[in-house]
Amino acid sequence: MIFLALACTDEPAPLESTPDSDAFDLGPVQPCSAPVQLAYTESGEAWGLPAPEAPVAESLDGIGLVLADTADGHVLWTGFPFEPIRRVELDGSAQVERLSLSAELSLSAHDVDGDGDVELVVDDTLDGAPLGLPDGGDVRDVAWADLDQDGLLDAYIGRRGGDLTDLIRWGDGDVTEVAGSETDAAFSVHALDHDGDGDLDIAVINDSGEAPGSSRLWRDGRVDASAETGFDFEWPAMGGSFADFDGDGQRDLFVAAAVSNHLYRGGDGGLVEVAGVNQLSGDEMGWGSAWLDHDNDGQLDLLVAEGDLWHGDVGEDYEAPLELLAQDDGVFTDVSLELGLAQTGSHRAVLAHELNADGVLDLVVTGSQTRPLLYLSDGCTDGAWLEVLAPQHARVEVTTDGGVQTRWIDARPGFFVTAPESAWFGLGEAKVVEHVRVVELDGTVHELFGPLEARRTIGLP
Repeated sequence: MIFLALACTDEPAPLESTPDSDAFDLGPVQPCSAPVQLAYTESGEAWGLPAPEAPVAESLDGIGLVLADTADGHVLWTGFPFEPIRRVELDGSAQVERLSLSAELSLSAHDVDGDGDVELVVDDTLDGAPLGLPDGGDVRDVAWADLDQDGLLDAYIGRRGGDLTDLIRWGDGDVTEVAGSETDAAFSVHALDHDGDGDLDIAVINDSGEAPGSSRLWRDGRVDASAETGFDFEWPAMGGSFADFDGDGQRDLFVAAAVSNHLYRGGDGGLVEVAGVNQLSGDEMGWGSAWLDHDNDGQLDLLVAEGDLWHGDVGEDYEAPLELLAQDDGVFTDVSLELGLAQTGSHRAVLAHELNADGVLDLVVTGSQTRPLLYLSDGCTDGAWLEVLAPQHARVEVTTDGGVQTRWIDARPGFFVTAPESAWFGLGEAKVVEHVRVVELDGTVHELFGPLEARRTIGLP
């Protein structure tokens, strides 16, 4: 586990008692002696993020974005269709390695063998070895989960093209079709325990612009529960992002789609659409999205990548915006320009993660034919924060005197993105954490009782 700390001359005042932290590793406190007015600086070129070498006009969906926290620091894998995937050390050194692998359509990653290192999933291969899938159809996205509870990791494979079904590659290597997915056009696939029963379900965000099928929620990967849960929406969608934006402890869903984006509030009765986030014009399309607390005020905001509609003019001069929608009690306001997010283009995947150790989430954004953008925050905020490292799919609750916030560890938080297994909590005016509760997928509970000084990373050993 790596903890990065800012140098500071002011030592935090000691707490009156020591937290019960037997189950957690506690990182150092990162004091903020001089909060700043939050802004971002685009630093992608200086940090070595690569531009495309020979863009392919008929392959413009992007391939994906993978970020991992390794023993050596932050590492990013990305690239462009039919070009070598690049591995970039995100430490400001601009070190870039060209891999022997290249992707046509999709790049993701997962720790398939459980050794603590991610393996790259490139189209229909795992670290270069074929997954043994039948030929035909685009492999758009892959979600890994033990769907049959046999202790072996399975892969749900979202495909599109003709009347092809989605596939499940079981842990023993057998491959079966997902009955009922023949009319679907998968674009992004998410594994999550939607009903809280300890078994993973599969949410498939489908692009119904080419096929009549709705998006889907598959219980245990095989039983269609879309209608009863509200997942049967029929938008020409690219991706979705889950989070509890309204603080009720339930997963909500943002869907990025053509012409209009959509926000759904989750609950026992299923998804219910709410208004307030659609900022698209009629000739643009939402692609990637990410929930984040950009200013650490305790409310989740939304980062949305807009891009071309149906692959029109997608050259370097395409002028779709990147939008950061700041939340104020359920009302979302675009603050992108005032924060320095001014670069337009045909954006694709977006990712939010702390990269420069100042206590503010930084942003990575890919484009269809342009160098990825890296927005680094310019300093710390008045609002405190806590980062929790925990196993994939764990539910994390953090309690302060301002209330309880809930996150889920999700290494596939949005369209074509693989991220580290961590959860970020902006704490607003709270400086001390009273309670942290982590519930793993198998029901194992870990708790930390404060008072615990904020502005630090904690994690399960």
